[in-house]
Amino acid sequence: PVQSECMLPAYYPGFVQINLGGAPGVHETESMFMFQANPTLLSSFPTQITDLGGELVSITGDGFIEMDKVSATIKCYFGDSSVTAHVYSSTLLSCESPSFVGTQGMIALYLAHAGSSHQDETTMTSINYMPLPML
Repeated sequence: PVQSECMLPAYYPGFVQINLGGAPGVHETESMFMFQANPTLLSSFPTQITDLGGELVSITGDGFIEMDKVSATIKCYFGDSSVTAHVYSSTLLSCESPSFVGTQGMIALYLAHAGSSHQDETTMTSINYMPLPML
């Protein structure tokens, strides 16, 4: 199999047709490519969770792409651990928190499209991990 790499310029979000070939019209292959804006994170709830993980964290923001429309995936990163987001609309998603047993304190929470490591103040917040109280 032949593998090709392309550097794509910045473009508006949406689908674009890409033609690959050695020369114009010679063995050209057409394909659709989707440019995606980075998701924006506005808030998350709850803001404090136990270190055992498994808690559903709801996130509001903008630019979330719904799975039934395209084959794109948004990941939630809790520190260095990533989980797949469940997208409900372009402004609401949820993620199940991973376990950080023995960890206490603030951990970065950010969003990125699969394959992207982009993060900045529009895609990031923090969440407070607390040990489960002993009874």
